[in-house]
Amino acid sequence: MILELLNILSLKHTVVTIDAMGCQKEIALVIVKENTDYILTVKESQKQLHQDIKDEFRFGKTITFFISQDLHGRIETRTCSVLNNLKYIDPSNKW
Repeated sequence: MILELLNILSLKHTVVTIDAMGCQKEIALVIVKENTDYILTVKESQKQLHQDIKDEFRFGKTITFFISQDLHGRIETRTCSVLNNLKYIDPSNKW
């Protein structure tokens, strides 16, 4: 179903987000062919990929953004870390 949707939607200049059910190489390849950015959820059941991603954030170079806001009487802080040059994810692994 996800592949069918990706094939009929216009993905140019978008960011595609998909939950763990859609974390599959075939789906990622369709998105990449459209030259589109994506965010896929990875669960621990994908052991090697999950560990590789943890290593990327642990040892790789991240760009991190922070925002703090006083909302409704409490301070909320959000953090977003981005990786651009992946070194620890082996593309030959089957995930």
